[in-house]
Amino acid sequence: MDALDAKWQLGYSYLERYVAREGDARVPSSHVDEDGYPLGQWVVVQRSFHGSERLSEERASRLAALAGWVWNANVSVWEEGFSALERFVAREGHARVPVGHVDESGYRLGRWVVKQRSRFGQLDPSRIARLEAQPGWTWNTRDAAWETGFQILLQFVKREGHALGLRSHVEDGFNLGARVTKQRSAQRADPPRLLPERASRLESLPGWKWNPRENP
Repeated sequence: MDALDAKWQLGYSYLERYVAREGDARVPSSHVDEDGYPLGQWVVVQRSFHGSERLSEERASRLAALAGWVWNANVSVWEEGFSALERFVAREGHARVPVGHVDESGYRLGRWVVKQRSRFGQLDPSRIARLEAQPGWTWNTRDAAWETGFQILLQFVKREGHALGLRSHVEDGFNLGARVTKQRSAQRADPPRLLPERASRLESLPGWKWNPRENP
């Protein structure tokens, strides 16, 4: 084995380990392995060589046999975002990703989700189906914003045990007090502007009141 073959085999061995650990070959282009190997860039190079003499048929076949491998970089970019969404869902139990959310690897998942919603009419039907299969996914940005606020409210309730004293509260940089005040105002309007399903979810929270000044 000459030096070039050894160099290729080294990259491939890192990719195999990645697949064994992550379950697929959708390596982010910026990914650097734990010991400093730039695996993401190695993968980018292999795709750029595809169809030329610089990548043999034998090597191309070995790459194509890996779970989740794609030659198209645009497909890879989408799959990278979807994998980040799946990780979020596995951890949080829903796909209601806050707009500004950045995951543990530094991936701007919130921005990716916003982009998918904006491209609804242009997305491949199979991608639409995969997104809609995620629990809590919504195409409507207003619905998503409401769900984000409700999840932050739930975070407060789980920690404090009640939904009291929220008028000026800020939770992790989110103005929860203002959001709660807006829900109360919407419900008190004539006719109420708050959807019955949303009103019921709020009323199910311990200590919730439509009028915070009313007696316990």
